[in-house]
Amino acid sequence: MRLPCQLERINEVLAKAYKYNWQLPIKKNEPVKQNLELIIATLEK
Repeated sequence: MRLPCQLERINEVLAKAYKYNWQLPIKKNEPVKQNLELIIATLEK
């Protein structure tokens, strides 16, 4: 699994969602982003 690629995609989705103030994608993807960041940080240790 390519977690950094997934994180990059989530960041793109969130950037567009914030740009257009789309609340549902923000609400659904922020927790995913946080979890991916945590997983990546843990694996890099």
